[in-house]
Amino acid sequence: MPNKLIFKQNVWYLAGYCCVRKTTRLFKLRRMTDLVISTNDIDEAYLIKDYQPEFSKIYIEFKIKNDLFYRVQEDLPNIKIEQDTEYTKVKTWQPEGAWLTSYLLSFGASIEVVSPIELKEKVKDEIVKINQIYF
Repeated sequence: MPNKLIFKQNVWYLAGYCCVRKTTRLFKLRRMTDLVISTNDIDEAYLIKDYQPEFSKIYIEFKIKNDLFYRVQEDLPNIKIEQDTEYTKVKTWQPEGAWLTSYLLSFGASIEVVSPIELKEKVKDEIVKINQIYF
């Protein structure tokens, strides 16, 4: 039973009641097949539930070439910026995890992680793995 749509980390989800598991769940829209419209009434409590999970966040700083900065503006809320002639320095709190490393890598050589050092090392480790596959 669908309750609301949620867009998080560039993916659409449907929050709804799962008849199989007898609980409220998030369903990735891309994975949904063979949908059936139910005539069951919606429990109003599910409509107000907060479906956004809590993530631990880290404070990150990176420099991105100005020609790709528009993507950062569209994707990341609450950023602080310092613009230069070639790069924009971005400071922001973001959810920690593998998605962040992948997101930063999606900019290729147009981005440089400044801090924290641990995130910079994760990005470098992924670059080494990619390099081992292709070279």
